[in-house]
Amino acid sequence: MAVALVFLAAGCGDGFWFGSKDKTEASVTTPAGVQTGDVSILYTLKGESGTADVQVVFSTNGATFRSASAAPGSEGTDNLTVTPDGAPHTFVWRSKADLTNDREGSVLVRVRPDDGVSDTTGPIAVHNARFLASVNDQAAGEVRLHRLDAVDGAVTFVEAEPTGGTEPAEVIYHSGHYLVSHEATNNIAVLALDAAAGAITPVAGSPFAGDGSGARYLATDGRRVFVSNTTSGTLTIFEWNAETRALSRNPASGRVAFACRGLAVWNNHLYVASETSGTIIIFDIAADGSLIPNPASPIASGGLSSPRAILTEGTRLHAANFASPSLAGFNLQGSGDATVIAGSPFAASRDGIEAIARNGSKLFAVNGAGAALLSFTIDAAGALAEDAGSPLTLTGPSFGLATAGSVVVAVTTTSKKIEVLTIDAGGVVAPLPGGVVDAGVELRSAALSD
Repeated sequence: MAVALVFLAAGCGDGFWFGSKDKTEASVTTPAGVQTGDVSILYTLKGESGTADVQVVFSTNGATFRSASAAPGSEGTDNLTVTPDGAPHTFVWRSKADLTNDREGSVLVRVRPDDGVSDTTGPIAVHNARFLASVNDQAAGEVRLHRLDAVDGAVTFVEAEPTGGTEPAEVIYHSGHYLVSHEATNNIAVLALDAAAGAITPVAGSPFAGDGSGARYLATDGRRVFVSNTTSGTLTIFEWNAETRALSRNPASGRVAFACRGLAVWNNHLYVASETSGTIIIFDIAADGSLIPNPASPIASGGLSSPRAILTEGTRLHAANFASPSLAGFNLQGSGDATVIAGSPFAASRDGIEAIARNGSKLFAVNGAGAALLSFTIDAAGALAEDAGSPLTLTGPSFGLATAGSVVVAVTTTSKKIEVLTIDAGGVVAPLPGGVVDAGVELRSAALSD
């Protein structure tokens, strides 16, 4: 009986035979969101052995696994530290080199310690190709769809689709759909993306009539679509049908928002850039879709003077002043209030910023008629510092940009170009050789799919 007790105590609790070496256990974290290019796989190694070698493999079908290629910055796979609490490690997977298809919806990555216990991620969507939608800067609305390799920057034209409205202003992407605003007809087009076929199709009833004038900026919380009407100074509120994707005006639509420009949504709050008042208006989004002024509204600190383009990511909000060369930054609070990031406002080399976009620790901006692309690095506290090589000169005026993976794209009006720039591992932004693509028409705004 004594021998049996020793066997159970040593074997069942620790997962190994009595007298054998302790096994190393891997624990892998599934990366959040859609991944592109070099994918960071975080994992821990737990045990008593001190060090271990591992193999990293991947599968696109859940059954067959192949070795994963390591990208620059990867920690390697030999002689890795093992601790009783679990030593953290990172494997950077070069997905572009290993995947046959440039869009995979369900990839598994497994870490196998030699003579140990493996662990596998949940399904990861790896999209090394994205779809770039741009709207033309002319009367008759049209969306032009391109396929963009978000790793090497190659651009391929797919198709053009009429929007049904006049003077398209902005395009955004959400949940498999592109939404386009029209300043003249004050309506919103909704086009569904078929990623497998590489095609876009207007949903039934598109475009959908708004209730203001000068419909331009767009934002969505997934259930509703908000439109900033820059002429009437009001906000249109649409309900977005989860099945048909049709839009219908909310009874509370037509909310006054003085000098409204760019919009951003965070945690059931809508942030509205009010350019001529030099503030950001905050609304709480009620359960019925109505917009209720937040007690902390408006934000007037942090160097705000003429905010036009704004964005939120994580718990941060950045706003670009149009009439002065600077951007303001804020930390968002659960109540919807915002505290100023130390050092705000942050200097920019150009004013007139029309659009901004973020990609990890980089923030990009284009300044309209100034024909320049600005790049900034965001530190851990959310502060911005313009990069040494910024601004980069574009071939013509640019009012729209988009970024994902290792590329940033700016679209131009009078020069009729799509301009692709690359972001290297050190965060340096440079024009892609051969990356100036003739679009054939003037382009106003752009958005990338997931």
